[in-house]
Amino acid sequence: MFDDADEAERERDNLKEVVDEDTGELVVVSNQISKGHKQRGITKSYFNQFDDTGMADFLLEVVKIGMSVKSRNAEDMKEGLMKYLHLCQQQKRRITNMAAYTAMGINKQIAYNIDHGKQGTPEQKQLIQFVKGLCATYREGMMVSNDINPIVGIFWQKSFDGLNELDEVNAVAMELNEYKAEEDADAIADKYDDLPD
Repeated sequence: MFDDADEAERERDNLKEVVDEDTGELVVVSNQISKGHKQRGITKSYFNQFDDTGMADFLLEVVKIGMSVKSRNAEDMKEGLMKYLHLCQQQKRRITNMAAYTAMGINKQIAYNIDHGKQGTPEQKQLIQFVKGLCATYREGMMVSNDINPIVGIFWQKSFDGLNELDEVNAVAMELNEYKAEEDADAIADKYDDLPD
C-alpha cells in the first residue's frame, strides 16, 4: 500500500472526521479536498445499505483507533492493539492481522519491514511477532472449535503463519534417507575411523 513509513504517516494525516452539514452523519474525508467543493467521504449509512453485518461500522472504528496512534513507538502501537482487541471483544468480531496492523497505525508492508529488521526498533519487532503469534493462535482455535472451515484455516496458516505442508517435509526427509542409504558399511567405517575409542 505504502512504500515507507513516512508515506503512510502522510496518508493518515490527510484523513479527518467531519460531520456532513446536510445529513449530520460522521464522515471520513481527505484534508486535500478543496474548500470550494462539498466535502465527500465514506459515511456509515452509505455502507449500511449494503452491509447488514455492521462490518463497515467496525472497520470505521478500527481506522479511528489507527488514526489516534500518536507515534510509531512500541508503546503507542501496543495501546492501539489493546483498543482493537477490546473492540473485537465488545462487538464479538474475529481478530485478524490486517485489522490489528491498522489499529496499530501501520500497514502490512510496514509490519513486514519491522518483522524482517528493515526498519523499526527491537520493541516494535517483538510487538509484531506477538501480533502474528496471537492471530495464529486465534485462527488455530477457530479451526479446532469448527468456527471456520479447516481449508480456510490452513490457507490462513500458510499465508500468515509460515505453515508448510507435511508432504514437503516428508519429501525432504525421503531425500535424506535415500542419500544415507547409498553409503555402504565400509564408507561409514572409514568416515568414523578417526574417532577415539
